[in-house]
Amino acid sequence: MRARADDGFASLAVVAGTAVLLLALVAGAVLADLHATGSRARAAADLAALAAARAAPSGSDAACTRAADVAVANHGRVERCAIGEFLDADVVAAAPPGALLAHVAALLGLPEPVVRARAVAGPAR
Repeated sequence: MRARADDGFASLAVVAGTAVLLLALVAGAVLADLHATGSRARAAADLAALAAARAAPSGSDAACTRAADVAVANHGRVERCAIGEFLDADVVAAAPPGALLAHVAALLGLPEPVVRARAVAGPAR
């Protein structure tokens, strides 16, 4: 029996299709991890700004210390905290990436990504 020119094509098509599907699944998981990281950064910034605004009458240092504590409790860190003239808090918080995102960045030789978010809150009344 002689081999036809298209023998083995189905196997190659299955392998290629599986590789494309696997790549799509990994890309989707990385995007989901990035979205979750962004949500953590926004939550940390929002809650830190609210905490800083509430503590602003006690002084800028106390307010920013409180903001940093709240951000850490929400898996983030405060990168910038400012208390305005009218006791409004302006906070920039960052969140570290999830494990998958950090791993993919390391595999690609990229620096670890950090997602930042900014929030502003007025004084408690």
